[in-house]
Amino acid sequence: MIEDLRVYFGVYGFECDHTTITNQLGVPPTSAWNKGETYRVGFSSAVRTHSRWSLGTGLSASASVEDNLMRLVELLAPIIDRVNDVKQQFEASLVVVQHFRTANNDFSLSATCLERVSSLGLDLWFDQYYESRTS
Repeated sequence: MIEDLRVYFGVYGFECDHTTITNQLGVPPTSAWNKGETYRVGFSSAVRTHSRWSLGTGLSASASVEDNLMRLVELLAPIIDRVNDVKQQFEASLVVVQHFRTANNDFSLSATCLERVSSLGLDLWFDQYYESRTS
């Protein structure tokens, strides 16, 4: 069972202000920060070690990995020329982050989804965590 799922298009490895990425892509990010910015972690603060610009899908928490990836295709396909320009300058990829509570999880992607995601020409990164919880 997936406890937490995040799927997004991310841009990394930039030294400019994240608003530069926003201007190049012509769409606002779901989240963005610059290296060196401080942020809250619980009751303390931390400093960002890298810059990131990300565009999420806006889908509900119950949406599948495939639904999220297909939504990203819908969002990115109209601006793919701008995405490719950004990709030439910085690191850019699609990212799937999954947190599981149970072991031996799997998921599948249809051939149609794989083909449409592949048409974007972006790397696809899967970041998966199994979180064992004991009471």
